[in-house]
Amino acid sequence: MNLGTDKVKKCSNSRYLKIAETDDLVWKTVVKVLSNSAQFKEWFKKDTLGTKGSFSDRTIEANRLQTQLKKLDAEIQSVGESLTTLEADRLIARRSPEEVTKIITEIEKHRVGLRAKRQDTDGKIRALESRQKWINWVTEFGERINQMNDFTPKERHELLGRVVEDIHVRTLGVRSHRLTIQFKLPYHGDRFNWIDPKNRSKGFNIAGGTNVIEVAVTDAKKKH
Repeated sequence: MNLGTDKVKKCSNSRYLKIAETDDLVWKTVVKVLSNSAQFKEWFKKDTLGTKGSFSDRTIEANRLQTQLKKLDAEIQSVGESLTTLEADRLIARRSPEEVTKIITEIEKHRVGLRAKRQDTDGKIRALESRQKWINWVTEFGERINQMNDFTPKERHELLGRVVEDIHVRTLGVRSHRLTIQFKLPYHGDRFNWIDPKNRSKGFNIAGGTNVIEVAVTDAKKKH
C-alpha cells in the first residue's frame, strides 16, 4: 500500500489486491472513523488550544532531560572506570579479593540503577519529541481537520502515521479480502457522555470504542 509506511501498514496474501482502490478505501474508512470519534475531536481540540501556551514549558523540560541524560552518561562512564581500577587492584593484590568483590558488587548495583534511570530519561525525551511532532502537525493542519478528504497524499500519509498502528490484509478468495485497521487509540464507536447533563460544569467522559475496525474488500469481476 502507498498511503503509509511499513510501520503503519503490513499486508499479507494480497496478490490479487488492487492497491489504488484499497488505499482509497483505507483513507475513507479512517476519515469516517475519526469524523465520528468523540475522543479524536476532543484530543485534537485540546492540543490545538494548548499548543501556544505550553511551548516554552516543553522546551525547558526537554533541555532539563537532555542535561540529566548527559550527567547519567558521564556517571555511568565513571563507574565503569572505577570497576576497571578495582579489577586491576585485585590482579596486583593491592586489595584483598574479598574486599574487591564486595566493592564491585555494590558498584555494579549502582550501575544497574543508573542504567535504569538513563533508560527512563531517554524514554521521556522520545515521548516529548513525539508529542512535539504531533503538536507541530496539529498547528499546521488544525484549521483543515474538518476537510480531511481534501488532504494531499503527503498530508494523508502524515495523518495515518499519527493515528493508525497497523493495517493487515487477509485474502479470503481470489477477489475477496478483509482489511483490518488497528488504530493507536480506541476511536471506532466511542461516544461522548456528560457526567450530569443538567450540570455540564461537572465535565464529561468518553465511553466505549475499540481500536480495530474490519472492512470487506471485494474485486467484482466485470462481465463482458
